[in-house]
Amino acid sequence: MFDFRCDNGHTNEKFVDSETNEIDCPDCQLKARKIVTPVKVNREKNSWKEVRRWSKQRESQIKHERKHGITL
Repeated sequence: MFDFRCDNGHTNEKFVDSETNEIDCPDCQLKARKIVTPVKVNREKNSWKEVRRWSKQRESQIKHERKHGITL
C-alpha cells in the first residue's frame, strides 16, 4: 500500500508492487507519483505503557506457540 499524489494535489492510496512509481490519478487521470508518508508516532505519556503491555503479550504468545509447536 503506497500513497500517490498528482499535480492537482489529489492524494490516494493504492496497493501496488514496490517498483511502481506512478499511477493514473483516480480523481483527475493525471499521473500521480509515489510519495513518502510520515509514520505517526504517539508521544503521549501512556505510549510507553502500551508498548510494554504489547511486548509482554507478544512474549507470552511466542512462548505458547513454541510450547505447542505452532509455526507460521
